[in-house]
Amino acid sequence: RTEHALVDFQRAQNWSAPIDAVAERLHSRPRRLRRDLAREGESFQQIRTRLRGELAAAYLLVTDLPITEVGYRVGFSEPGSFSRNFTEWAGLTPSQYRDRYKPDGARLAAASMLLSERTGA
Repeated sequence: RTEHALVDFQRAQNWSAPIDAVAERLHSRPRRLRRDLAREGESFQQIRTRLRGELAAAYLLVTDLPITEVGYRVGFSEPGSFSRNFTEWAGLTPSQYRDRYKPDGARLAAASMLLSERTGA
């Protein structure tokens, strides 16, 4: 449920939705949401970062957009910040990720489906 709420915020271009807003949408309190997520082994920030990284990865594979444009589309105002964050998340730079996984048909199909679900494209 937390992921769905965060995806809704991301669709509205709110890439850093605060836990208070997500908890409110889920009819919960921030403290309880943090505790429930910790019980599941993931933090609110980890989920928010993972969802953003998954969308960026999908853009890299499905489109031929320049890497800076992919960064802008997932809410980064600085290209260097996007590259650093993506590399930390994926273990590869955005261009390395694109080069390595674009030829992978199954990964490309999954990325296409994810992009369609998250952006309506």
